[in-house]
Amino acid sequence: MKIIENLSEEYSDVIVNYLCSGLAKYNDDSTDEVLFLGYNTSHNAQLKNMYTNFNKRIYLNWEAPCSFVTTKSNIEEQKYFTHVYTICPYTSEWAKDKTNTQFIPIPFPINLNVLKDITWNKEKEIDVIYTGTLTHLNYYEMIDVMRNYNYAFTSLVNYQHPYNPTHLNISCIDKWKLLSKSKINLAINHAGFNAGNTENIRSYEDWEKHGAFNYISSGVMPQFKSRITEAMGLKTLNLVKRDSWNVIENWFKPDVHFIYWDDKNDLKEKIDYVLNNYNQFQQIIDNAYEEVKKCDIEYMYNNYFIK
Repeated sequence: MKIIENLSEEYSDVIVNYLCSGLAKYNDDSTDEVLFLGYNTSHNAQLKNMYTNFNKRIYLNWEAPCSFVTTKSNIEEQKYFTHVYTICPYTSEWAKDKTNTQFIPIPFPINLNVLKDITWNKEKEIDVIYTGTLTHLNYYEMIDVMRNYNYAFTSLVNYQHPYNPTHLNISCIDKWKLLSKSKINLAINHAGFNAGNTENIRSYEDWEKHGAFNYISSGVMPQFKSRITEAMGLKTLNLVKRDSWNVIENWFKPDVHFIYWDDKNDLKEKIDYVLNNYNQFQQIIDNAYEEVKKCDIEYMYNNYFIK
């Protein structure tokens, strides 16, 4: 399979870099199949024209549903592909009647060959960690709770005290090292947008039937976070905010692979209980580690992309 990557529109040290490295050895010209990596490849007409006659044209879509907020041409751009693998199951369901392209939902992939070089079985010296941005009140309340513990907060964005990150703009490798040293990883599977500026979303025919925008006035949409599968691959327990979508349940089971929390009071109770009874959660950590092997980019290549 030919593998085409263009990460020119991604931020530096993007996670997709590590997925590309995991697929590099499969790149060859022996078939009429091609895999596109990077948002630029989804709308680069010159690049796409080179492979129009290929029988199988795959695109890995990490940007849905956010791309519906930022562009009016999302679906038109992806009609070119025969298969689109997306981390948004709501886009996959909504798009099936809009194009002949097959949309297939997948969890956020990881490169286990990279993670295995990070020692996860050392002493877990950090109580709780969060990696990401603060886009909603729930995030600020989460940080308020975390500050009561030995915590780490990594972000590409700086915030005013007391919400400033403990680690600002660090590399993916350094982030994963912190994850490996943490007992608990906190996650909220949301992406925020300006609820007063939904013109692009509303430009799509039948946008109301797109499950990601069921609560469009809230300025929140579901987005499965890569840090969940990363934490699983580093044997760190995930505490995930329960919400109106619970997108994680498309691939993982509560109380089997992760634990839900509901509000800041429940979060504090859950963190306290986990820290005081950490060994009780080893089975969930082990279950998640075994299940996340199906998210390894090489596993996905061999079991999805070339089938």
